[in-house]
Amino acid sequence: MHFYDPIYSNTIGTTSLIKENEHEVTGSEKIQLLLGDAAIILESKDLKSVLNTVITSQQGCDCEKCQNSQQPKFIKFDTVYTTLLFKSSETNIFALEDLLRGTIFELEFSAILDSNNIPT
Repeated sequence: MHFYDPIYSNTIGTTSLIKENEHEVTGSEKIQLLLGDAAIILESKDLKSVLNTVITSQQGCDCEKCQNSQQPKFIKFDTVYTTLLFKSSETNIFALEDLLRGTIFELEFSAILDSNNIPT
């Protein structure tokens, strides 16, 4: 049986920690990133990589075909499980960045509390 603990949520999606034990964090947990009707399973180490990809996509495309429009077209990132192409507007890309940053913050904050034996 798996347990889902909500991590962070905003207008574009939600993240949850998928655990096998309800009361214990073992380090083998996965993160579910839910964007609209698509759920993506990530490992903790994938979050920062995906965040870097999202930040880079905000610069838009400089190729001649796009005529230097500087408008984001899509985001492509690889996870352990799949390659994802995420087509989006500029507003949604900023919301995705916020979702990823908030998730990383909450996970790191929880790790600090746990390492100092501070109950949450």
